[in-house]
Amino acid sequence: AVKCLLTADQISEAIALCSKRSKANKDTAEAKSMGSQAKDFFRVAAKTAKGQKESDRCKSFYHLHCFLKQYDPTCFSLDKRKVKVSRMEDKNKSAFRKDISTVIVEQSVLAHEIRFPDELFSSLQYCRKFRSMFGYAESVK
Repeated sequence: AVKCLLTADQISEAIALCSKRSKANKDTAEAKSMGSQAKDFFRVAAKTAKGQKESDRCKSFYHLHCFLKQYDPTCFSLDKRKVKVSRMEDKNKSAFRKDISTVIVEQSVLAHEIRFPDELFSSLQYCRKFRSMFGYAESVK
């Protein structure tokens, strides 16, 4: 049921259902094993946030963070992984050159699995706050 709600972009309903289940049996392992992972909730939250005002986006992401801390706290565990980063500063240079570096970045497991939607937050302060809350490394610009 949760997976169907997420597929239909009904994030609030999916969170409510998972919250009721976790209160009833205190075990979310079953729900997570059936495809309802932190990255699925995050992806849907980012998708639905595009149609919201920024204040509502902030509330939605805060609500999602509170939910994920209970539902899957391991998604916030820090993990070091290799990440490819573009070194190309001049966009007029040839794209055929290999201007990519591999660096080791420490950020949350969730952050390694899904890109943060920086474009949803016009306020740099809010963007940084939510990146930090979800365990994303500082944005490289």
